[in-house]
Amino acid sequence: ALAHDVEPERVAVGDGASQLLASAAQALMEPGDELVTPWPSYPLYPIMARRVRGSFVPVHGFDVDALLAAVTDRTRLLMLCNPNDPTGHYVPASELGPLLAVLPERVYVLLDEALVHFQDVEEADACLKLVNAFPRLLVVRTFSKAYGLSGLRAGYAVAAPEVLDALLV
Repeated sequence: ALAHDVEPERVAVGDGASQLLASAAQALMEPGDELVTPWPSYPLYPIMARRVRGSFVPVHGFDVDALLAAVTDRTRLLMLCNPNDPTGHYVPASELGPLLAVLPERVYVLLDEALVHFQDVEEADACLKLVNAFPRLLVVRTFSKAYGLSGLRAGYAVAAPEVLDALLV
């Protein structure tokens, strides 16, 4: 919590970023809900949607307007791998903030920052700092990539306390 200048109640620890992301999808999605994400991306995302009997909505490319156009009244999650695996595309905080501001209230954004330390576009915590202004943003990170601890299976999420409470039930 101190490393990111956030309160401890905004941090949850889990069995790696994948477990935290899957738990978030389980907690926030219901059957019939949609998970929207730029594609191609991390192959866990479609599986997360299927596990809760939801729909996976791939958006080809990484255009913010195209992502917004894909959001419907059934969309519950917008998943962003940032930087994206495998393409390397990065959405800076200056684009992410305006996107968060116009999303419908029922849409949560899961920001997968497993590879954030491998970008040099901006400070590593630039997008993470947006959790203070956007209560439906959940940022997930892992220790396995940049810190070389893949066997440890340790990750953490930063979000509003009420989002983390739903995640940890």
